[in-house]
Amino acid sequence: MYANTSYLNNSISEFADGSRPLIVGSCGHYRFSGSDRFHTCRPAGRVDYQLLYVAAGTAHYYLDGEEISLTAGNMVLYRPGQPQDYVYYGEDLPEIYWVHFTGAEAEKILTSCGITGSSFFCGSSEQYANLFQQMIRELKTSRPEFEQMLAMILRQILIQVLRSNEPSGSVAEPKLRAEMERAMQYFHEHYTESIGIEAYARSRGMSVSWFLRCFKQYTKQSPMQYITAVRLNNAVNLLENTDYNIAEVAAMTGYENPLYFSRIFRKVKGVSPSEYRKKMC
Repeated sequence: MYANTSYLNNSISEFADGSRPLIVGSCGHYRFSGSDRFHTCRPAGRVDYQLLYVAAGTAHYYLDGEEISLTAGNMVLYRPGQPQDYVYYGEDLPEIYWVHFTGAEAEKILTSCGITGSSFFCGSSEQYANLFQQMIRELKTSRPEFEQMLAMILRQILIQVLRSNEPSGSVAEPKLRAEMERAMQYFHEHYTESIGIEAYARSRGMSVSWFLRCFKQYTKQSPMQYITAVRLNNAVNLLENTDYNIAEVAAMTGYENPLYFSRIFRKVKGVSPSEYRKKMC
């Protein structure tokens, strides 16, 4: 099990606070595999809100007395006092981002973003992972005005949910949407390999031009941009949380040539992998 978590004031205690519109109390990122099993059961819920995003694999939640299995691109929202019961199995390869928050305007902000239920589809966009990871880093480093920054990042996530519900042309059709979700899931599972976009499209019986057009319409990125984002996000995790050298990180994220990896990393992140590691230490 991989875990990267951070807590306000280094305290794991839950709290409700109405002194500001929106306050992030804690956030984190979990990734499960193999024989991992993670079960959370809070019959009385918590005093704050909890938002969970399924970034990959499958997760199992009990909502309103019914078990539902959610795949990548879905979110679950637990409100204060709402019973919580969910489980992650390593064999399902779930990857979960989460945040606990409170605040005087929390419910109003959720409603303004169209979030009224307990579970909803929001799309499998790397933008969500990027924002959650930014939030985790911000809470860990606690730089000046970090609490305001955390609230801004959370608002960005909620606005992204709102935008995901906007009509998106032909990709809104369930079968086509499922095809794009399948592609994203494939890229998440095979990002360490050499992925041929044309070969993938043809293996699914799609024309390359149609697949490229629909994928970009659905994710706002080309397939290669999406794969690069997946690779670099995983590279960031390795740079922050392991002692692997740059060549090893490159190989583990799908780049045979460490110089090419460093060039791509600098182009996207603005600094080299080694500079990024020094900056975060």
